[in-house]
Amino acid sequence: MKRMTIPAIFVAAVLAFALAGCSSAQTMTEDTLKGTWSLDKQSDVGFDAYINFGDESLAEVILADSYLEGTWSVSGTEGKVSIDDERNVKLTYSDNKLTWGSADGSKLVFVRDDSEETKSFFAVDETVDGEDVEVIDESEYVDEVINPIDPVVVADDAVVNITVTGKGTDFTGDPGYQLSITNKTDKAIYLVGEDDFTVGDKKVEAGLGDELEAGETLETFVYFPKDELGGALEALGVTDGVILVLDDKTDAELGRYTFHME
Repeated sequence: MKRMTIPAIFVAAVLAFALAGCSSAQTMTEDTLKGTWSLDKQSDVGFDAYINFGDESLAEVILADSYLEGTWSVSGTEGKVSIDDERNVKLTYSDNKLTWGSADGSKLVFVRDDSEETKSFFAVDETVDGEDVEVIDESEYVDEVINPIDPVVVADDAVVNITVTGKGTDFTGDPGYQLSITNKTDKAIYLVGEDDFTVGDKKVEAGLGDELEAGETLETFVYFPKDELGGALEALGVTDGVILVLDDKTDAELGRYTFHME
């Protein structure tokens, strides 16, 4: 999974799905749910999703790149996941599939997935001071190499200042640009690339997803997957795209800015 966050409003929207009654729902037991599940490939929602129903009622949910933790329970034909003791999601089970959502079409459908890859998303390798700690394999990480450049101002208005200050590769070897971002508003904002960027002759996703509190300045890195570019820094050609600035609470668009680097 890549290193992007998803706006809180997006996660909240997914969690807000309420399950309506379903006549075909089957009775569930704890054994029915326990284990790992992934989004049914027929659910074309534009992101990946996984659930782990673990021991001691621990529920772990991955929506896109957002990780949520809560508890789970089963009663008759209905299961429930509780996130933060405030947001409750109801589940039904039918035809070996788990439905999170409503009968009006707003739903996510999961299938059991016991693959080692899916299990690894929830793997716990060590216990430190009584707390479970996931050990991350950093064997494929490399040193970041950021070369300073003459600053290029992408945006400077009442909302935000976005300045490109460097060019290089991050800890995975993906190429991109170092950015300095200042939130000039009195509210929390969120930055994301609009659609794919054009890098050379290729269309690729821009790895940008940063939250800034009011008045905060952040140094960050917008990256482009080297596997899609066909190379690292040498493949980073003329880059064009649009950066969106959103209100972190309402998702309202506060500004859009043309990104162009040669």
